[in-house]
Amino acid sequence: MVGLILDNIIVFLYRIIRTGIGAYRSQAWLATTGEVEESNAPEHEMYPFARVSYSYVANGVDHSGIYIKGFWYDSSAKGFAAHFPSRRKILVRYNPDIPAQSFLRKDDQAGIAVNDLTSIF
Repeated sequence: MVGLILDNIIVFLYRIIRTGIGAYRSQAWLATTGEVEESNAPEHEMYPFARVSYSYVANGVDHSGIYIKGFWYDSSAKGFAAHFPSRRKILVRYNPDIPAQSFLRKDDQAGIAVNDLTSIF
């Protein structure tokens, strides 16, 4: 039992660190408007997560990306995914040197979102 809890904590911390590094690395990247293609939170996962698939245009070329955020509870993952319905406009950061490399930043979404995303992002 202790091993399972420790395993969950390690995976959760890894996901937080990975997301933090992506947010830091992308802070100076260029921004463009994108659109959510699909979002979901698979049920009954050992390590709950939400996945947001999106598309955007950079330098006149269509690109797509996936943002994955880990959660401790299934219900939190489902709540996060529900805030990103298909066709919702989002702000996407992309690497000017590698436009296919992108990231969704919490601070960028606040200006676009109808709802307050602070508690879910």
